[in-house]
Amino acid sequence: MTATREISEMFVEQVRAAGLPNPERACAPALNGESGDALRFDYAWSDRKVAVQIGHESEKRHERATRYVAEEQGWRICLFTDGMVKCGAAIVTVIAALAEGEVKDG
Repeated sequence: MTATREISEMFVEQVRAAGLPNPERACAPALNGESGDALRFDYAWSDRKVAVQIGHESEKRHERATRYVAEEQGWRICLFTDGMVKCGAAIVTVIAALAEGEVKDG
């Protein structure tokens, strides 16, 4: 499930208001050296290996398995409900995840 247009636009506005770099949209990272077609993040900062999925009230088994592989390869995947974007919890989490990535890299 992907973010609705309204929630997606709200998240992008929150990213801009927080002064964060623009994320990649519909990012499909290569996992285990293979095409990323099996996994597509709604938003991602590939340089920090931080990804966002919005509208995830539930997750299918194959999505969990692919997410596990991504996490094993160092990705931090943030799963948010629409409500988490609306109340600001999502952007607070993303800011912390990106800051954590900077500490690890720098």
